[in-house]
Formats: sequence, structure tokens, C-alpha cells
Amino acid sequence: MNRKRNILIVTESSVPGGAETVVLNIAKNLNRDRFNVSVVLFRPGWLLDQLMEFGVDVHVMESTRSFDFGFVMGLRRFCRDRRINLINSHLPGANMYCSMVGMLARIPVITTVHNELVMPGYEERFVTIKNFLTRNFATRHVLVAEYLKDEYITKGKYSADSIEIIRNGIHFRPQPDESTLDDLRKELSIGELDILIGNVANFDPPKGHNHLVEVAALVCKKNPQIKFLLIGDERDGEIANPLKEKVALLGLTDRILFLGFRTDVPKLLYLLDIFVLTSISEGLPLSIIEAKAAAKPIVATDVGGVSEVVADGQNGYLVPHGGESIMADRLIKLANDSSLRQSMGTNGYEEARAMFSMETMIDKYQVLFERMINKA
Repeated sequence: MNRKRNILIVTESSVPGGAETVVLNIAKNLNRDRFNVSVVLFRPGWLLDQLMEFGVDVHVMESTRSFDFGFVMGLRRFCRDRRINLINSHLPGANMYCSMVGMLARIPVITTVHNELVMPGYEERFVTIKNFLTRNFATRHVLVAEYLKDEYITKGKYSADSIEIIRNGIHFRPQPDESTLDDLRKELSIGELDILIGNVANFDPPKGHNHLVEVAALVCKKNPQIKFLLIGDERDGEIANPLKEKVALLGLTDRILFLGFRTDVPKLLYLLDIFVLTSISEGLPLSIIEAKAAAKPIVATDVGGVSEVVADGQNGYLVPHGGESIMADRLIKLANDSSLRQSMGTNGYEEARAMFSMETMIDKYQVLFERMINKA
């Protein structure tokens, strides 16, 4: 009988978000008959709490400096003590450090890349050296979307042979009962005739919330039955607070609702009529996959891997970044046509079932893990 493999998953962020949710899903769902799973985080937070709740072996090794060689040596000792067979890292800082640890400890390292080399809206320090160390010392690089491949090969100089595509997967949840949805409507003061357009995204620069508020204002002027739900962690309020002030000045505080971080996002998605995304940069966003799984039509900016999820005119509409008036028109068109919303939502659900299941994602990671360990 084959012995279990010892897998270490490492990430630098513990806030609620897409990459962090992928880490949580991998750690929770790897086959425990085949793998012993440990997780190392750079800092405590939401992800630590979630992993502990599910009984995952998780440790915090704090690192706050840009280049922390002490962290590298500490992680190397951890791998030696736990007899780690393979490391899977997520996000640029963790990818860099784990690539170095893998080289020093002669352990295969699989990095998971969730975004472009440099994301618009972020000032990423030391990109060149992080990319150099990750590219040269990691064993394999998982990209979450097909569109990333060309950039990492041409700009990042990664070998095509070192790249694997594994799209993010989700659990498909049953629709909540009507009483649960009624309770949500009462909580949010949603009327019977209201049409709900929702966005799920933390208030980070690449998510384009300023564009979203502009679109929402245009739509609300043209259709008095529409309300917007903005769902996501507001971080320190640097982005959210000025937008709330703008919404108040426009007299739309009862039409554009800031809900903050919610633990009931799957239920809220079923409450929506339309899902909207105004990001200026994306990898493969879990939010639109989850919206498809809830059978909602999607209107989104055509950035990153969004076009791998949204087929224009079939399960929603793709709009060029900066096309606020076009996006507003698409939203109003869907708001005015319930049969179109239903048909697009059904198309999206069927595609999501075929392409973005949790089982498919986990199986691909497990096969890759085994293959890289056996080659080591």
C-alpha cells in the first residue's frame, strides 16, 4: 500500500478573497487517504479561522519584510521536520519564498498564479526579482486561466513546458427555500417589484468599484425599480467611503446598497436577478462562476479570464473596460426582459456544471501533485 504524501500549502494573504478561497478549498478537499495536508500562512485572519474551523493543520509564520531570508530558513526547517514531499504556494510573495525553499530543500514546488504579472491598481514591489526566483526555482506553475499563459511565456519568460492550466472550481449549492429568501428581502428592504443587480468583490483597486457606482447611477436614473447590492469586504474604507459619499450626494442611498463582508453570499446570489462585474483586472474570478452556478445572467468587463466564463450574448454580456454607458444599456436590457434573464441564466448554469466543479479542480491538483512527487 502506498504511503501518504505530505503536502504543504502556503499563502501570504489571510483576508477573504478569491485566491484565499481556492487555498481553503484545496486544503479541505484533498483526499486524506492519499495526502497529509498542512498549511502555512504569513499572518492570521479570515483564512486562518476558516482552516481551523475545518480542522486543517495550519500554522502562522509571520513575515512582513520584502525579502525575509529568516522566513525562508524557518519554512525550510518546517518542511524538514514534517517531511514535506511537495509545496503548493499561492500569490507572488509566497511563490517566491517557496521556490527558494524548494531549491534549498530539494522539494518540488508548484506555484499557483491567480493574476497577471503586474495587476493594474497595485504597486507591486520587486516584481522582476520575484518573477526571476519563481520562474527558475519552482517545479511547475499552475495558471487559473488560459489567457494568462501567453503573458507568462512572452513577458515572464516562463517555459511553456512548466505551465499547467487548472481552472478554479466551486461547490454547487441547492437554492435556498423561499422563506430564507423572504427573510433576506425583509432585511434589505427589497420590494416585490424590485429588480436586483449585485456585485461580489472586495474593495480593492483592480475591482473597479468607482466604475460600478457610475454604471449604477446611470441605470437607476433610467429604471426606478432597480437596486444594486455591493457585497464585499470594504478593507479600510479608502475606496468604499468616498463612493458612499458620492452615492449620498446623488440621492441613491436607498438604491445602491453597500452590504460589506457577508458570510451568506451563496444565498444572496440566488436573490439577485443579474450579476455585474466592473473589474479592470482579473484572473478567473470565483464570483462570476458562483453567479453562473446560481443561474444568473452576467454583465462584466472583458478583462483577464472573464471571457473564459462569460460568453457574450449566451450567458451574459461582455463590455470593454471604460464602457460604462454600454454596460448600463446591457443591464437595463436584461432588467426589462425576464425571459432573456432566465435563458441566459440557464445557459450559464449548464456551462458552469460542465467546466467549474470542485471535483474537477481537486482531481487535477491531486494528479499533478502525485506526478511531481514521483518525478522528484
